[in-house]
Amino acid sequence: MKMKIKASRRVSFRALPDLARNNAACLLSFFLPLAVMTCIFIINGVYPFGDESFMHSDMYHQYVPFLSEMQHKLKTGESLFYSWDVGIGSNFLALYGYYMASPFNWLVLLVPDAYLIEFMTWMVALKIGLCGFTFCFYLTRHFRTKSFLLVPFAVFYALSGYLAAYNWNVMWLDCVFLFPLIALGLEALVKAGKYRLYCVSLALCILTNYYISIMVCIFLVLYFLLQLVCSRMSFAHMTRAAVRFALFSLLAGGMAAVLLVPEYAALHLTDFSEFDFPDTLTFYFSFLDMIARHSMNVTVETGLDHWPNIYCGTGVMFLAVLYASNRRIPLREKAAYIAMAFFMLAGFAINVLNFIWHGMHYPNSLPARQSFIYIFLILFMCFRAWENIGCMTKREIVRAFAVSMILILFWQDTAEDDAFPFGSFYMALVLTAAYALFMHMFRSGRTRRKIIGAAVFMTALIELSANTAYTSITTTSRKAYTDDNADIRILTAEAESRADGFYRMERSQRKSKDDGAWLNFPSASLFSSMANADCSDFFRKLGCEASTNAYSITGSTPLVDMLLGINYELNTDAYQETDISRIISASGHTNLYKNTYALSPGFVMPQKMASEWMIDSDDPALVQNSLCDALKTEQILIPVYNGGSSVDGECAVTISETGLYYAYEENFDAGDITVSRPAKKKTYTNLDRSYFMELGKCERGELITFSAENKGYDPGIIIYRLNEDALKSIYEALSPGELKISAFGDDYIRGSVTVDTDALGYSYDRASMLMTIPYDEGWKVYVDGEETEIYKGLGTFISFYVSGGVHDIELKYFPKGLKAGAAISLISLMILAGAAVLQYGPGRRRKTEASDDALADGDDHALTDGDNQGLKMDN
Repeated sequence: MKMKIKASRRVSFRALPDLARNNAACLLSFFLPLAVMTCIFIINGVYPFGDESFMHSDMYHQYVPFLSEMQHKLKTGESLFYSWDVGIGSNFLALYGYYMASPFNWLVLLVPDAYLIEFMTWMVALKIGLCGFTFCFYLTRHFRTKSFLLVPFAVFYALSGYLAAYNWNVMWLDCVFLFPLIALGLEALVKAGKYRLYCVSLALCILTNYYISIMVCIFLVLYFLLQLVCSRMSFAHMTRAAVRFALFSLLAGGMAAVLLVPEYAALHLTDFSEFDFPDTLTFYFSFLDMIARHSMNVTVETGLDHWPNIYCGTGVMFLAVLYASNRRIPLREKAAYIAMAFFMLAGFAINVLNFIWHGMHYPNSLPARQSFIYIFLILFMCFRAWENIGCMTKREIVRAFAVSMILILFWQDTAEDDAFPFGSFYMALVLTAAYALFMHMFRSGRTRRKIIGAAVFMTALIELSANTAYTSITTTSRKAYTDDNADIRILTAEAESRADGFYRMERSQRKSKDDGAWLNFPSASLFSSMANADCSDFFRKLGCEASTNAYSITGSTPLVDMLLGINYELNTDAYQETDISRIISASGHTNLYKNTYALSPGFVMPQKMASEWMIDSDDPALVQNSLCDALKTEQILIPVYNGGSSVDGECAVTISETGLYYAYEENFDAGDITVSRPAKKKTYTNLDRSYFMELGKCERGELITFSAENKGYDPGIIIYRLNEDALKSIYEALSPGELKISAFGDDYIRGSVTVDTDALGYSYDRASMLMTIPYDEGWKVYVDGEETEIYKGLGTFISFYVSGGVHDIELKYFPKGLKAGAAISLISLMILAGAAVLQYGPGRRRKTEASDDALADGDDHALTDGDNQGLKMDN
């Protein structure tokens, strides 16, 4: 008779102690990783145990700022559809779907603003604990055992190399802890016809992060086929299983469509909307070199190399060999799982498979993002070997031990990667020997199995804690990230009170390009995978820093500030006031500057600006001066130094006239440029992004030295002086056609405009109006109450035509695809509810349960009362 664990349909408070006892292994698998993370936080002085914060990479630059914006919107009741605080204006629903869709994030409503960083820090620790819980839950249900020897395997999953590398990537973690539930649900779907766990958990996975869900869905197709191969089902049952798999997979996607469809629509505006399938086959590295990364203390890979982070305990290789040689495990099952494991490894090593696994794109750093699936698979195989240890002979254990030791010695001799520190392979040898000894003693039964289990338990916990502490948990100063927040908020409130309607503000000394989201002020810079590709191109063409997933006003000139309507600037470096910019307030060490020449976010373009501006040039100075040519003004950027010869990558220039100066590097091979002036020195990085070096105000006679990082290259420095008279002339040409804003919110703008087509140089009674809002089909424009067609002005912004005269203008935003997505989700939920009624309605429950039990009795993996009693340790 097989041991079965059935969950009660109703759980009362009196039953909670029994429920906890029945799931004690799962609870321990949750609390142990959480305790390990807590100890590491304490050791590293993470707040409140010190002044450090657990903000690494994108958590620092994106996740914390975006969550701050979400918190701000929820607490103030602002629209979740659009935000002016993210870039020059962004679809916030798409941003939410990509970065913040975890249901846990709604708890920010309960969190004080000052502790948002800590909320995200401990959310990481919580989700790592949940990874241990769900993997242990999977093992208990799959193998029908409550043994505490499940716990080390669950903790190996929770503290794996994948999570050591990417635990800061909190937006992926929901998918990682949901994955074991999805796998368990798929098995129940195939074997017993149960669909609720599979459908609901997969829907949650897709909803929380569609990107990682792509990898999950690819694996589910393969895992479904694996289940069919390993089963003893009839063809008719396989057919029914295939129909159920297709139906409930589609329903899961349908339930997530409320975010999935708008997200898909928004992605078409990014640089990731196109893909170029590789036309050649490339191997990044050998399988043996890749498998060596199962060793302990291997430096995690988060850069552009393709190494997977697959560490999940040094005993894995020994157990994997035991799995392959175990006679108790059916040959068909072993062949299927081993083939699947090698296919997963091939996905890391072969460019074409790597491209497919990552949603038809190569990852921009953070490689092998599907590694947690491989870890799940290999740990399943390892526990399968462990639970069949009783039928292994001493010779077979010795043989498996010898094979694993030879592999480790081979890796030590061949591994050339710097990721392997001294002692990594020696630790692997010692730990593998220890695990092999424990398994032999456990199999022989000469020592009480409870003692051996405790020894395995403690060894695994120490190994995992040491690996996580060594390879993970990078910290940064919390004080440096938050010390001037109060000053910024004071000055933001000051700017808002002074602003005549809509305004934008930027910060010169940014902590990240998403400071607007972090401190909730309307900005013009952005770092996000959802960055509008056309905006990035526009910023780059005008000499501002931009890349595939970011743009900012770094390199901006007053002309760019004017066109983008940047009214205010926050700056901690006090500089002399000019007619262009004046100090209007200060708080702490931060000054608030008001830009004299800043246009409204909407203005009517003169005819020659719309038709003759050469904006597609690769020379940003030429682009800005071309606008002057079109408007018949003096040139805005006057060249004063044009690439004189350099000595060892260094050149010096003496300023001949006081003014605002900008420099440009023509030869990007020269690398970073360090600019030395009498009072300060600054290094400009990433100059291959084609942006101006803002030198600021330079005095006549001042000597400025430019030093290239790569001394063998002439940097080709060009220096320009700003022509303030030209700036005034451009403003006078554009300001008469400004949109006078009467009301605005996160998803609407209302105002009026006066159009004089003759003065603007139009030969017909229709002019082009430009809104410096990124083109998005979610925006609707109404002129005098009637909807008008929009087009992409200057290849980037919302534009439309207006006739001469005075007009009322209104813009409204509703995310494209949201209505369709919501309808699909609603229909999918109704279908799922209908299926539940049909299957679990009156008169069908008993028949269904009897059928499920009969199917479950045929599970080859289930432990029986007569098998491996040693796994059932006393509580």
